[in-house]
Amino acid sequence: MGPEGATVPQSTSIATATDFLSSDVTPKNSRSTFRLSVAFASAAKLSFISDDGSNPTTNGFNNDTDLTAGQIYTFCWGVDATNSYNFRHDDGGAIVVNYFLLEEILGGVI
Repeated sequence: MGPEGATVPQSTSIATATDFLSSDVTPKNSRSTFRLSVAFASAAKLSFISDDGSNPTTNGFNNDTDLTAGQIYTFCWGVDATNSYNFRHDDGGAIVVNYFLLEEILGGVI
């Protein structure tokens, strides 16, 4: 699945160790950039899992510190089409996602 406007419905509760997206996403272009805008109802760390098919790695956002509840964050990072991507949080229980939009930047404007 490509990331074209991949979203998590507003007010969705996501348990710990559960992927945010129902299926992993891969970029359309071989080398590209993803932009993620996200807000949680409670503080939690956010990470993405990058999987090349044999060696999934977890990579933290926000300097590996909690995102502040109720605040919008936007992250951009380079991606490769040989990997698939998904997202998780570290909270001890479920969190509520207030907003989640993942886009692949296909043009020259970030």
